[in-house]
Amino acid sequence: MDKPTSFETLPLDLQMDILSRLPLKSLVKCIVISKQWASLIRGEDFKNLYLRRSSTRPRLMIWVKRSIPSPPEHEVLWYHSVYDQEEKLMYSRYDKEVLCHSVYQEEEPLLSSGQQQLRIPREPMMGSRVSQPVRGLICLQLETKFVICNPGTKMFRKLPEIQANESMVHCFFGYDEATKVFKVLCVTLSGPGTSTKYQVCTVGSGGETWRRIKCKCDHQPYTEGLFKGGVVYYGAHDTNTDKSMIMCFNLTSEKFSAIKLPKQINFTRRGWDVVNYNGKIAVSIMVDEYTGLLRIWARNEIGVWLKEDIVVSRWKETIETRRWKETVANRRWFRFKGTIGTKELVFAPDSFVDEAPTVLYYNTETQKLRRFTFEHLFNGPPLIGSDYVCTFLDHVDSTWLM
Repeated sequence: MDKPTSFETLPLDLQMDILSRLPLKSLVKCIVISKQWASLIRGEDFKNLYLRRSSTRPRLMIWVKRSIPSPPEHEVLWYHSVYDQEEKLMYSRYDKEVLCHSVYQEEEPLLSSGQQQLRIPREPMMGSRVSQPVRGLICLQLETKFVICNPGTKMFRKLPEIQANESMVHCFFGYDEATKVFKVLCVTLSGPGTSTKYQVCTVGSGGETWRRIKCKCDHQPYTEGLFKGGVVYYGAHDTNTDKSMIMCFNLTSEKFSAIKLPKQINFTRRGWDVVNYNGKIAVSIMVDEYTGLLRIWARNEIGVWLKEDIVVSRWKETIETRRWKETVANRRWFRFKGTIGTKELVFAPDSFVDEAPTVLYYNTETQKLRRFTFEHLFNGPPLIGSDYVCTFLDHVDSTWLM
């Protein structure tokens, strides 16, 4: 009679294939089963396999900073780990909450497909930023402090605090394919008449430190970062020539370069975004929300900028709500976030007023416009006033930081 087969006796590639089909929540539990399972799940081969499989089911992530009534006193585990006791007590005076929520962006029903949530209680509103997700990780910035976080596993790694007194700090996040490490770029502006500082921190190098690097073109960042092909792109303003440009930071060489823009683009004007438009680096702006006019400048393979105007059909009727006038008056407009695998254009606001956040999908071929509202996103106290939301495309599940 044959002996029963255990999981450990299966070929290693079959073990990895089975485990790679589990959701992150289950993998976190598997780590504590045995040292052998933990070693397998944390290994480089499994990490890459899981990422490849997850990349076929990309996620839409929203990151909401909301105001809530003062909750009952409770232990804040995240701050126990990330900040010291004195800072935790200071931040507990804030009645704020940060919520990270993601769903599979190309599957129906969108609002209930593979939902994940991460809550960070009482996070201060001012000085807090989140980066574009890269390989399943995000970089959280609280003024001069930084944390790398895996929202799916709720695990994180604290980075050293950057020295930047009374400065404006811009943070960008990416992955260096050559050395297989994540890197954080910080651009620090100290004020008029002072030089800009550029620093890089390599994540996972052991004893992370900030290293000063040079940039021949002093600039002020104006947009969020876009990571693509080992390079971080962001809109900036040359402080010497007063011209707008796209700055490029190569994660491997740690060198800067600049891409010239058409004269019509000025990043000091509110509303411009750097986006991924059908796989191309593009700059976009909502010219008119009443008519749904979106203007895109996309850079082709030979480096030429091509302008494209898109009029979103039924735009006003679709986004019109009982708070439409207040929303427009407060400039909380929908912004173009990029395209997804279905070739649809995705739009989302950067804030909302006493209501649930919404995303719009638009198909330029069929002219079909779909609206998704996260009605039941928040379980708990109601929202108060205006809240800030970041929307990201192509987030994936990964086992980094496990």
